[in-house]
Amino acid sequence: MRRYLWLKTFGELNDADSFSAEEMKRTYLQYGEHFEKYATESGPALASSLQASVHPTHFKVWTHQFKQTELPKILAGVAAVWTKASYTRPHCSQIMAVLRLLGADKYKQGIPKHLAQIPAGGGKSLVLALIAAVLALTGHRVLLIYRSKYLAKRDATKFARLLKLLGVIEAVKYGTYDDMVDAVIAPRVDGEPLELQTLVSDLILAPPDKQRPAKLSAQHPPVLLVDEVDVFFDKEVYGKEYCPGAFPVVPGLEQIQEKIWKLVTDRGLRDVQEVMTRIEKFISSPRFTRKQEFDTFLNNKTPFDLIVTLTSTNHVRKQFTNRNLFYAELQSMVENAISVATDRAQHADFKLNQQGAITYRDGDRFVTWSIPGYKSVFNYFRLKRHNFELKVGSTQNYGYLNVGCGLFAYALLPTAFPLILAVTASPLATLNHHERETLKRFYDIHQSSTLPNSRTQFNPAEDFTHRPTKPLWMEQILSRAKAQPVTQPVIIFFRTPTLLEEFRALHAHHLDHVQVLTEQSPKNLIEQINTAGRITLATRGMARGVDYGEDLHVIWTFFSVEDQREEARIGGCYELIVCDEHLKEDGLVGADFGGTYAELEEARAVVWVAGE
Repeated sequence: MRRYLWLKTFGELNDADSFSAEEMKRTYLQYGEHFEKYATESGPALASSLQASVHPTHFKVWTHQFKQTELPKILAGVAAVWTKASYTRPHCSQIMAVLRLLGADKYKQGIPKHLAQIPAGGGKSLVLALIAAVLALTGHRVLLIYRSKYLAKRDATKFARLLKLLGVIEAVKYGTYDDMVDAVIAPRVDGEPLELQTLVSDLILAPPDKQRPAKLSAQHPPVLLVDEVDVFFDKEVYGKEYCPGAFPVVPGLEQIQEKIWKLVTDRGLRDVQEVMTRIEKFISSPRFTRKQEFDTFLNNKTPFDLIVTLTSTNHVRKQFTNRNLFYAELQSMVENAISVATDRAQHADFKLNQQGAITYRDGDRFVTWSIPGYKSVFNYFRLKRHNFELKVGSTQNYGYLNVGCGLFAYALLPTAFPLILAVTASPLATLNHHERETLKRFYDIHQSSTLPNSRTQFNPAEDFTHRPTKPLWMEQILSRAKAQPVTQPVIIFFRTPTLLEEFRALHAHHLDHVQVLTEQSPKNLIEQINTAGRITLATRGMARGVDYGEDLHVIWTFFSVEDQREEARIGGCYELIVCDEHLKEDGLVGADFGGTYAELEEARAVVWVAGE
């Protein structure tokens, strides 16, 4: 019965011409028959049977018959293994979502790129894991990307047992945007994948008698699964460029860089050529104690090719030996050393962390992995002054070459993937015109779906409350939190940290087991949210990209102008409590506010139209 209700609701939410209800129904029935049969087998035995029976079949050649017969059989096996490993059976809506994203209702061969809205609490993490397992079993490599390393690590841990049982753990990787970069640019050496930076370092540091790779080729990008489509438009990456680099540590280079800094600071030299001449003399003198090791590197005449970036759109392939590479980099080192010594304006962008490693400003934080030329090296000398440490933990402070490996526009990276399947908890309508056009024209994602919630939807008649003043609003929030069963975990979202703190100061002592969750909170607090009886006061930012599970009662304490977040909350466990004073401040209502949710929706629509 649930599947028919799901299909009916799905048809109401989507263009009837974009899917076939009959095909979905037929495929789901096939899935159900196979699942019941697999349910009698043990998990390990079933997993082994799947590995033996499923043959590599590229998604581009998945025929209509394959999607109607083989796909539901494979999915049923994967779901049965998950059920036995986790003691939780995928909901019919989750299976329908998997089938929809994998094109089960499409007569056309292959799988189209697809964006689907899966309401929060709808289990999109499991949907993605099931898709990843099916694709991996059929011979694909899969990369799942998330907005944060925490979320990627959480789901990687959650589904590791499933992927191990199926024998596809090596084919599926959980990560972030940076992992997507590596998936695109990593080459294959003698048939095996290798990080680009590692390959370049090996080429430079390899002994003269070491044989070069017999075969070097591009690595075909994996299938890309995306948790939350706003990953594509994150301000940290969208419109920016990625400049990968290799940082080979050359024996003796640490002494050369220290000498450069002394010439520039102690001797006050500012002429680049003069400093380079003195460094050449130092390299050939007995004072250079690592001369023999350095000469082995310098005199290696085996040539290699590198991509040299001239401008953001102009790259050339150039052949190097270690000697001409070193002297090209030596000039950059000297120029950077003089710049650090003379330009104080840039000093604020560098600092030593508590461990003594050099860091560079990246937005509002300092990181060890962003290295601008050789400025990190000489700012390290400037800040440390003496008793230099070559390496602190895994961070190399100096003694390395900074060899560029090209330049890539972050926004272009998704275009390199043959298939993109993305899910989001936010309503598709909240994507602005530019984002929608980018997905269609740039990333070729023309297929989209709004999937029904597996539980009761938000009911404005029962789940919406408003109070005229802030004190009465806070009292209503407290009343609703206390009204829940004693074992019911509750999370209350506030628009600002200030409002959260006001509520906590006034009312938290009336509640048991209260905790506060903000973007700065330890990550382990998220795991405690579903503890029986726990009351969590959370900031607005913690509502994005985190699947808190199905057993939570959510109280949303403000009306979101730019996002229909209340429709993305956990249906049946969700309520919205707003303050009239806040609504008036936002310009959503006036003195004639009748107190209905419909009025707020109309006001929000006006804001959206004005925003377009």
